[in-house]
Amino acid sequence: MKLKKHDCDLLAAVESTDKKLVHLFRRAARRGTSKLETLLAADAVSRDDGQVTYHCMARDQFIHGQNHLEAERVAAGDARPRDYQFFGNPLIVDPKGSGKEWASPSSRATLGRHLIYTFEFDHNDPAFLLEQCRWAMPLKEWWKSQFGKLFRDLKQFGDFRLMNVTYSGGKSLHIHLVFETALMMDRAKTEVSPAAVRAGYRAHWLRLHDAVMEHLRPSGGITPDDTLATSTALRRTPNGHRIVGDEHPLGLTSGTKVRQVVLWEQGVERNAAEPVFHSPSLFTAKPMQAKRGGGSTRRTLLTDAQLTYAESWLQDFYNGTGVLLAGIELTNNGYVARFHNSAADGHPASMLTEAFVTPVLRGRGAASVGPIRPLPLTFGQMLDHLVSELDEAKGFDPAALDIVRHRLASFVPYWIVGNGMSLIHAGEGVGKSTSIMRHIDLSLATGRRGQPSMFAFSTYTDAALKAQEFNSGRASASDGPSDTEFVGVEWRSFSRLYSDMAKGAELLTVDDADEADVTLWSLIQMRQPDVARAMREELGQIWRKIEGRTAVLFTVHDVAHQWADNTFTRRMLCPDFLDDGFDAAASRARTELNWLVHDEVSISTFLDRFNEGQMKWLQGLNASGASVWSSGGSKRQRAVYEKFADKNYGDHAVERGNAQRALRAGLEAFEHVVISDAAEYGFKNHTTTPFACERQSYFVRPRDWWMEGERPVASRIVFLTTEIVPSLIAQNAVRSLVYLRPTTNIGRDVIDGYAARGINAENGPDIAQKYAGTSTWVIANKLEGAKNTVSPFAVRGRNDLADADIVQIVTTFHPHHYRELQALGTWLGRDDLALLAHVDQINQSSGRNRGARNNGASHRVYINLTLFRAIMNTPAVRDELRYIWRLEMDEFQRKNARLRDDRAEDDDWRIA
Repeated sequence: MKLKKHDCDLLAAVESTDKKLVHLFRRAARRGTSKLETLLAADAVSRDDGQVTYHCMARDQFIHGQNHLEAERVAAGDARPRDYQFFGNPLIVDPKGSGKEWASPSSRATLGRHLIYTFEFDHNDPAFLLEQCRWAMPLKEWWKSQFGKLFRDLKQFGDFRLMNVTYSGGKSLHIHLVFETALMMDRAKTEVSPAAVRAGYRAHWLRLHDAVMEHLRPSGGITPDDTLATSTALRRTPNGHRIVGDEHPLGLTSGTKVRQVVLWEQGVERNAAEPVFHSPSLFTAKPMQAKRGGGSTRRTLLTDAQLTYAESWLQDFYNGTGVLLAGIELTNNGYVARFHNSAADGHPASMLTEAFVTPVLRGRGAASVGPIRPLPLTFGQMLDHLVSELDEAKGFDPAALDIVRHRLASFVPYWIVGNGMSLIHAGEGVGKSTSIMRHIDLSLATGRRGQPSMFAFSTYTDAALKAQEFNSGRASASDGPSDTEFVGVEWRSFSRLYSDMAKGAELLTVDDADEADVTLWSLIQMRQPDVARAMREELGQIWRKIEGRTAVLFTVHDVAHQWADNTFTRRMLCPDFLDDGFDAAASRARTELNWLVHDEVSISTFLDRFNEGQMKWLQGLNASGASVWSSGGSKRQRAVYEKFADKNYGDHAVERGNAQRALRAGLEAFEHVVISDAAEYGFKNHTTTPFACERQSYFVRPRDWWMEGERPVASRIVFLTTEIVPSLIAQNAVRSLVYLRPTTNIGRDVIDGYAARGINAENGPDIAQKYAGTSTWVIANKLEGAKNTVSPFAVRGRNDLADADIVQIVTTFHPHHYRELQALGTWLGRDDLALLAHVDQINQSSGRNRGARNNGASHRVYINLTLFRAIMNTPAVRDELRYIWRLEMDEFQRKNARLRDDRAEDDDWRIA
């Protein structure tokens, strides 16, 4: 095969630099069509079910919108992939021809038939280019080469198809790893959004990163360029051509044509391997409308002070690297940092966008700029981090709080109208539920007129206070028909109404009703007619209050969770509930909810989970009466449960309601999670402590109490939270959920505290005893109802402690709770869930009289020193703290801090 001139030029340049590599490049130059070219030609354009998917083909990097026009030429046979310098991963063309093919590629990313992961070590050094080429040696025994070892490692995956190594024509190689998507999609059985494709692609690229580094072992600590970690980045096409620019590493003159030859390639024709590399759980990201933590487009404008702070930080970071920061500016695609390549460079053409960690070097002198160390986060994430850092430095800003409340009041109701199911995540006291209550009129636009809405809270006390707030707010509104159209009602469950009306009388139970073979309401009427009469009168007053208006029910979480079951609690909303001819089935339509707002969600809101002992207990219960769980016969289920529980009561027994729910769903619906213990408390001998739980089993199942058959229980469902852990659980458990986290730059209020090793669960009561007899409230576990004490869980959502002095005691979790969080962390793919749960508790407790509720009362925290250090040493966790620590230290701790040279770290965190 006669070589073309540009191939001969390349061979001559290689021979003059390293004669040992001439055979590699000669073999590459003589290679015919590569396997990757064939695959790209076959996948150039695909038409399935009216959707057109294509791989972008581009002669340069400036192709408008990565459009599909050149791909159509390849598909028609009028061009070949090698006619183009670059190609891309699959994108969607709008089948209706509305022009969306010109939209941003990131909004059109899709899985296609194959995803191609590319790694490039973009380091401008001729010696390093030759080092990369040697990774292909030896050629005859290719499996012994470093590329061969990487290929053999990837063959363990059933969806791995091809590895191709293409010379970029310049200073690097493009290592293309091709995976099929069909096996993963068979498991996922769901559509994947463009945002999910981008997130999943990056997550899998990072997984491959470790294998690439392990087998290729580049010298000098050089790592792959993560600009290719995005699915929409263009990459070098096998056997495409490029024109040499200045300073070619092999000495080729500017303007020379170079072929992007294939140095190494191996494919897998049939792969019977069982593991699948692609994980459906990593392709579940949803578009975020307002979320901290980066993204390619910011939705909150930065203030002048925030921009100045970010620019100052960047100037320090890039000092001495060869580039000079010109400034940060806002573009249609978010914020961009622009750089001069030297002091003599008058036009700042080099730029860093929010999605990347290193600048793209362009313009005068770009080739002479040395390697630039990457940011620790993407530029967008760094901006969020720096804003948070400045936010902490400026302290709490009451004026900013008013702005946040105004914005929430303006936007939250319209978020609800625009989404069927959403979760709003924002800090304590910023007015989430109040904003919704004030705009309840908008519910008329999303459901049937006259249908009730519901607000669910942790306690009946909270529900009653919110009902009072709702009604007083509407009474004080301007006059008009709408002011009396809605009425807030404290809605108690049937059992709560019964116990309130019984006034100390012995309470009958469903077990008593089962024994008498009647309903509980019938039994109450027979045996306690005075109580039944009081219940009738109480319901009559509520019905008269609602008459002619739309009910807004204020109740507790359990009522909301059981609404789909159409229990007595739901049926009571019908004024004819007590009539002899009441039609329970027909009452469903009359009691359908318009809006359902669930305040202060928890893990249990979205997930059922059991440890190994509990699962074995449930399996035994199921075997003792398997036929009863498939029906709705609660009476038979209760009987089977009681009989089994009497004989098998123990530490792993599951409460009856939870057991019924699990067995009705089927134990096969639970996912088996094998714990990967992250040792979050950092104990030196963690494996010998009670917290160790590596390889232990847990079983989890997403709940669906909000579904009534095939339909949601309400036309709009809104979850509210101040906590990060339930937010993470919700996003993983509920795929249809829209997650909203509005930016609230209100600064960080101060909490006083003391950290010591001796603060633990055992001596918590001793610390609490110091405040006995005072008006100070103590928030801690294991205080067993002492006066002015409350647990961290029970204090969630309380609004009555704003004027109280508060002490909170923060210790490590009980090993059982830690183990559960490790299981959920494994399920989520996180190694910081226990620490995040601690931060949630600290934020919740601090928010009772700090931040938005700061009326001047004192707040003091006692925290275990090991736990404090673990939180402060984990940036992703530390950033979730909404309060500044003003930590006290005794002289012994100060001495140890000096001895360990911890002073710098302590100063960073305002330890006084």
